[in-house]
Amino acid sequence: MRLLIETNGAGPAPLDGPVQGPEKPYNFFSHESSSLPFGQNISMDQISGPTYLTAQTLIQQVAYTLSDRLWTYSPDTFDLDVAVKQWFEKEVKNAWGYATDVQSMEVRLDAASIALGYMFSPDFDLKKRYIPQSILASSSSLHYLRSALDQLSLLYSIASPFVAHIAAVDYTGYSNSLVIDYVSALTLADELGLGVVSSFSSYESQHMSLFATLLAAVVSTLHLYDGIRVGRETTRVIDVLEQGGLYKTYQAIANEFSAS
Repeated sequence: MRLLIETNGAGPAPLDGPVQGPEKPYNFFSHESSSLPFGQNISMDQISGPTYLTAQTLIQQVAYTLSDRLWTYSPDTFDLDVAVKQWFEKEVKNAWGYATDVQSMEVRLDAASIALGYMFSPDFDLKKRYIPQSILASSSSLHYLRSALDQLSLLYSIASPFVAHIAAVDYTGYSNSLVIDYVSALTLADELGLGVVSSFSSYESQHMSLFATLLAAVVSTLHLYDGIRVGRETTRVIDVLEQGGLYKTYQAIANEFSAS
């Protein structure tokens, strides 16, 4: 409320002191997911330099940037693919100049057969032969992906590079809670002859995701990480590569490897 006083011949004049007016509305933030930094959606352009991020966001950035197609097998509430689905809906371009095709799949028997069907389809664009294909999943989903991964390992010499980013997390009915599970992934990798790379902190998650993608040019690779603590903690990461820098690093190492 604004207070006025009358002055001779001068009309109403304001009193000295602070002027009271209508209250400004507060900004309220909805919590989207614990796998996002501070629970808020983040654009691809915001992932750069020193900033606050979760390992899950950085892993999604690498998978989206370097993949031709990305299949996600995220159980309800795990939120392993929140960011990539948002980027796909907004048609954010990947490193290859087009939006990565993100397909959110159900976790069921032979769930990864569609990935095999795409890579070995007669209609597959051979120009994309050396562009990585990726999966985002949890270790609890590997039982349902095993058959397709087994076939892929046998045909890998004629397949595109393939990397699966696996959150080592499962649900236990005994305690009605989520638990860390590396055993399922390591056992599968040992039995099928898959490569294994692991991230132990948010600080190395982007670099290890990149390394796993590069390694996929030689052998189909699993990238494992703690899906409960590391994957969801918002941490200030210093040396984050933005999308352009990520692609340049990938190309430089891939070219060096090809020349050797």
